[in-house]
Amino acid sequence: MLPWEYILAAIVCLVVGREIGKWLFNSRSKVVGVKRSAQELAIKLREFGLKLFPTLLEDLVVGNVDDMLDRIRDLSTIAKSGDDAILKELNGTFDRVLAAKLCTAEGRAVVAAKLAEAEKIAVLVVPVVAAV
Repeated sequence: MLPWEYILAAIVCLVVGREIGKWLFNSRSKVVGVKRSAQELAIKLREFGLKLFPTLLEDLVVGNVDDMLDRIRDLSTIAKSGDDAILKELNGTFDRVLAAKLCTAEGRAVVAAKLAEAEKIAVLVVPVVAAV
């Protein structure tokens, strides 16, 4: 090989290496972005009182695959065991969200509107049920 061919080969290697590095860095920053979003979602879900899903997301964020698989197995077991465990988790969340709504005037207005709507539905349903 001639000296200029060595120089050309070195330049090609540098350019190809640079492009591969950029591609790998972009892939990594996409993963980091997804992990940040998962962490923010876990924080938000925990604020609303959920316990099972935030721990699963936190395991994903830190890369703890073994614990994440254990959490998925636990969720599967809970789903197969019946609605009681799921309802317990959701009822706790409902209680915390309701308490948060009742802390603000806007939230109390929303709750009052929902109660009024429920009373209208109850007035319509009760005579039909009594007639049957």
